[in-house]
Amino acid sequence: MKRFLSVLIIIFIVGSNITVYADENNSNDINEEVVEFNLQDYYKYNDSKLGIETYSLQKSEIKESIYDGLVNLKTKINITSYISDVNNDNESINEILSLYFDVLNEHPEIFYSKNFTRVGYSYNPSTNKITYIEFLVDYLYDEDTINSMKSKLNEKINYIQTNYLDGVTDKFQQEYIIHDYIVNNTTYDYENYKNNTIPQESYTVYGALVNGVAVCEGYSKAALLLFNKVGIEAGIVTSSSMNHAWNYVNIDNKYYHVDLTWDDPVPESNRIRYNYFNLTNTEMLRDHYGWNSAIYPSFSDISLSALRELVFNQGSNIARVDNRLYYIDGQILYSTDLYGRYKKIEASVGYGYMPIAYKNSIIFVDKLNLNDIVKKYDLSSKSISTLYEANGTVYGIYTKEDILYIDTEEGLKDIKLSIYGDLNNDGIIDINDIALIATKYNLTSTSSDWNKAYDLNNDNIIDIFDLVILSKKLS
Repeated sequence: MKRFLSVLIIIFIVGSNITVYADENNSNDINEEVVEFNLQDYYKYNDSKLGIETYSLQKSEIKESIYDGLVNLKTKINITSYISDVNNDNESINEILSLYFDVLNEHPEIFYSKNFTRVGYSYNPSTNKITYIEFLVDYLYDEDTINSMKSKLNEKINYIQTNYLDGVTDKFQQEYIIHDYIVNNTTYDYENYKNNTIPQESYTVYGALVNGVAVCEGYSKAALLLFNKVGIEAGIVTSSSMNHAWNYVNIDNKYYHVDLTWDDPVPESNRIRYNYFNLTNTEMLRDHYGWNSAIYPSFSDISLSALRELVFNQGSNIARVDNRLYYIDGQILYSTDLYGRYKKIEASVGYGYMPIAYKNSIIFVDKLNLNDIVKKYDLSSKSISTLYEANGTVYGIYTKEDILYIDTEEGLKDIKLSIYGDLNNDGIIDINDIALIATKYNLTSTSSDWNKAYDLNNDNIIDIFDLVILSKKLS
């Protein structure tokens, strides 16, 4: 068909750039358009969305087609067969474009496409109906790089599953574990944020879990991916006015807001907070705003009021070990369940401050004397031991892997915490540790449930040589 390009008209849809090539001389001709839609456009669209359905769109089929195209790295995804009687208007086009970002939010494992999309489409000006439409997709990397990055992400997910989530069936405890892992192992990309140079990876699950650096979208996508893995219903809440994203979760058939980004202090302190962990709408509205409540579940349940009161009173001085929360108040170490209930006295610990969890113990700073002392309370043996005596003040403590870092007047100190070969972290090396190695026997570093701690001779395989090393250390 002959196409005339006699007139070039430029139109701006709200939040979208659209170039229209229109034929003013032949009203029966087919006009072609390309529309671009980016992440901020998606936020704005969600904020203004009224929940009105365009029933001539087969949304689930379109999203399935987009997902299939992105998984298979297609650069053009044709969805013409899933539209019928759709007008060429802003509302319909923006609704179609938003489905692309819906797919990215529902499948955060697709981290390798750019943070914008385009649709190329044709319409008949005499009827104003769309006759052909396809997504035009740009990827961040080549196919080999994407496959390599996928492998690294899957390795990290398997590591988290094996070392933190295996054997845990309670959904609330699973949520705590995922929240704590991301907060403790991801740093907000603040320098790039300040300089307006945020790399694309910081918006993704890959940035959060593999690189350990992300902004809010990366935090929320990482959480969503791990929530999905353990069967926790969850989603992502967006606010264009805040330029921010966070999660919602369904725990015990009740919906809550959870903002991992705001629970991770800037500058990085490596301390876990629960200030934005499972809040109601009313609680979230104290400093969050701009989300469209019409498109999200109701966040009104107040059954976590005991937890909220505990967090309000203790701030960031709460540590979690398994299914208990611990805090120090008036020289006493207390614990509650994960809901902030059933308060229990654990031990007298002096003027304890800044408690953190490490395996089956609570590490804290004792400020009773002129010089601060870092101590450890073992929850199994009910005993207190001294880890470090400072020459002056201790400003903060945190752990990374098996290293305790102590911020002092004399600089940052580090102490190795784990006992080499103590695989079940009970403070001794015995037959139970031998049994654990047996469960991993013949695994290599490429295995999905690999755990480096079991490879005692660092040869990337768990075998008889590791058993010999461990047997020599038996208590």
